[in-house]
Amino acid sequence: MDGNNRRFFRHKAVKAAAITISSLLLLAIISLASIGAYTLVTGSEDRQTVSSSSAAADTVAAVSGTTPAVSSGAAKLTTTSTVSGTALDSEQVYNQVKDSIVTVENYTAQSVQPYGEGSGIIMSADGYIITNEHVIDGASSIQVVTTDGKKYDAKLVGSDLRTDLAVLKVDATGLQAAAFGDSDTINVAEPVLAIGNPGGIEFSGSVTEGIVSALDRDVTTQSGYTEQCIQTDAAINPGNSGGALVNMQGQVIGITSSKIVAQGFEGMGFAIPINTAQPVVNDIIENGYVTGRVKLGISVSEFSADRASALGYPAGLLVQAVDSSSDAAAQGLQTNDIITKVNDTAVTTYDQFYEAESQFKAGDTITLTVFRYTTGKTMEVSVKLLEDKGTAAQTSQSSTQQYAQSPFGFGYSQ
Repeated sequence: MDGNNRRFFRHKAVKAAAITISSLLLLAIISLASIGAYTLVTGSEDRQTVSSSSAAADTVAAVSGTTPAVSSGAAKLTTTSTVSGTALDSEQVYNQVKDSIVTVENYTAQSVQPYGEGSGIIMSADGYIITNEHVIDGASSIQVVTTDGKKYDAKLVGSDLRTDLAVLKVDATGLQAAAFGDSDTINVAEPVLAIGNPGGIEFSGSVTEGIVSALDRDVTTQSGYTEQCIQTDAAINPGNSGGALVNMQGQVIGITSSKIVAQGFEGMGFAIPINTAQPVVNDIIENGYVTGRVKLGISVSEFSADRASALGYPAGLLVQAVDSSSDAAAQGLQTNDIITKVNDTAVTTYDQFYEAESQFKAGDTITLTVFRYTTGKTMEVSVKLLEDKGTAAQTSQSSTQQYAQSPFGFGYSQ
């Protein structure tokens, strides 16, 4: 499957996804997000790509029937530098951290049983919990299960697709909060544990052991965003997403999120460094979203030179959905338009597009150079940027229909 024509698959049960792992490794893209894990695969491109279950939703804004639990006086995620000479053995680390790891259950409006299950990390005794965005993607309601078997209804404080992070809040006190270390101080070959729920609640509280295999690995999700992750050979499986990568002082130094699944690859898992997560988590708790972000209100996919040349079109970013409330819609941008420049900067990849766009702030106007394939003409469209509060890019029914009818495939929201 062409890496620029990504299609998205959901698997509604742990057993179904386990079969997928064993029998469909030759597929170019496999998504296991519905059970709380991304799966990285390698293709013909030189970069790693993570599959996602959501084609157009920028973030899940709020769980139906709940309100964001935002408080200026709420807890904050803080980290502590590792103290040398205090290493514990694996059993001691596990016993110190295990009660800080929870199961996160994702329920849709139609599901009686969890549609997806993942992991989460308790960050405060009063019920703030960190997980991955893809664990709660598409949820109508969320439940959290602690290690003593108690179930809590969880409110979604906010989520961020760009870093694949989300914060939940449960109404509880006296929870066992995790200790958080400084991920900037970890070293390659340092021993670590991964603690989470591979396979969901059935195998909750599982621990695997490994080392830090590499630092600052560029991992690009199928949502189109690239982040630098910790690579580890500690086993990470569907359901581990949102769980903890822990050093031997019992400190969380990463949030497990993805792995490579392909023939010839073993033991290559990835975690979001806790120092990357810290400002995002604190901004979400304070504001309900990550401030300072901008968006156009469109969904795009990379339209490669090879594909474009075969059709006689220019390479660029293919518009696949337009938010009807955005200025992009008001200025006449249409699905299947091909964006070739942002101001004077040529864009043929999503990373280039995001980098060019992120130089501006909400309210600024940027000029898009656009090729319209229905007329064969190139034009310039001036569009005002919106503040990205993680709500406006939800896929509308009309957008979903536009995706289904597009002759070019699926893409990223922006």
